[in-house]
Amino acid sequence: MRWTLVRRHEPLRTRFESCDGELRQIVREDDAPGLALIAPEDPRLDDAAALALLRAAAMRPFDLGSGPLCRFVLLSADPDRHWLSITLHHIVADGWAADLLARELAAFYDALRAGRQPSAAPLPIQYADYAAWQRRQVASGALEASLAYWRARLAGAPPALELPLDRPRPALQRFEGALSSRTLAPALRERLGVLGRAEGATLFMVLLAAFKSVLARRAGQDDLCVGLPMAGRDREELQGLAGVFINTVVLRTRLTPGLDFAGLLRQCAVASTRPTRTRTCRSTPWWPSWERGEIQAVRRCSRSWSTCRTSAPTSRSASTAWRRRPSTRQTSAPFRASSISRSTCATIRPASRSRSSTTRRCSMPTGSTICSGSTFRCWRPSRRSHAVR
Repeated sequence: MRWTLVRRHEPLRTRFESCDGELRQIVREDDAPGLALIAPEDPRLDDAAALALLRAAAMRPFDLGSGPLCRFVLLSADPDRHWLSITLHHIVADGWAADLLARELAAFYDALRAGRQPSAAPLPIQYADYAAWQRRQVASGALEASLAYWRARLAGAPPALELPLDRPRPALQRFEGALSSRTLAPALRERLGVLGRAEGATLFMVLLAAFKSVLARRAGQDDLCVGLPMAGRDREELQGLAGVFINTVVLRTRLTPGLDFAGLLRQCAVASTRPTRTRTCRSTPWWPSWERGEIQAVRRCSRSWSTCRTSAPTSRSASTAWRRRPSTRQTSAPFRASSISRSTCATIRPASRSRSSTTRRCSMPTGSTICSGSTFRCWRPSRRSHAVR
């Protein structure tokens, strides 16, 4: 089952090696990650204790050069209780891909329980094919209009969002921040929807305007850039691929004296309409501007997002109100899934990109520090059927 999943998706067999001073993406045809087994000292452990053990295993850093960049760990308490975790480096999978792999794993498990050999429809392309297609789009000039739009839209944008902090920012980000979430009450959601409809705006635009209002008040800035993650899978053949397609769209808003919330909402609606509804705008990559020197990136290990001095995707605050994911398939497998995200930081030297059967080169700005995350996903036993989320 593990080999079927890895064999199906090239990114799960990919490593990144330095060859002659260039970073190359190596796809191993026969390279399957092993299955690490954990035998707990106390076989009576509960879910919390099992997750703690698996979380500790997932915190081990990845080696981009030697791999693997996905890890499978099985914790067995007794013959009837097992926990399986999969840890993916963000360089080979985004959130959409993690959900996709969870559904495929559940389908393969169902097949084995029914006495069938796991199988799936062949993928039309692989991630490297998409990368090669994107390079051809850039070389042909097909993305110039979108790149020009972003250069004009972000010209003179502020380099950073300076929020007041309760303690000095560390020189090197330690990724120890907490996550705060809140579920809106149905009545409040309805009122926000009414407000949005009155201004011709969606609920997302209302929440974005509220978010920017808070940022402006806290930071004391009137020029705000907020990053909006987009799935980047507009084409049908990309729906079932593992890999990183996510692209950050930067929504810029300028607050003028006397601007009320309705005016701010209208600005946010205008700022988000074209980038999010036009395919070429929301999926335009930033690396062509880096390679041409149109963006001068200032990389700081103390922050999560890149800052750029000119025509830059200058976003250090991100807004995600909700995310549309692929439909979840019901499975009869007696397990349930949970996920935990964490971040890692790796420094990669400059390189170029090309396409061949087993070696692909990746383009990065000089001296870039890529702050990326990994997803820890765990399946644990259940007494009844659950949908894999």
